[in-house]
Amino acid sequence: MENPVGKAEQEFIWVVMSEFFVDNEIDHDREAAQISRFPMNVLKEIFFREVAPVCGPNMLTPAPAVWAG
Repeated sequence: MENPVGKAEQEFIWVVMSEFFVDNEIDHDREAAQISRFPMNVLKEIFFREVAPVCGPNMLTPAPAVWAG
């Protein structure tokens, strides 16, 4: 699929979507509002083909000792 967003916009979407893969509290409404101007089909494509494959494995790693207290 041809991506109708520019490189700078694509990188912005990557940064916003990567927040969903961190172990801190996330303001989902704020994150969604930041990318709501982009078409849903483009967001799905970027999320499932670009962001999730790179950031997803972070969810599978054990918590570092510093987080375990």
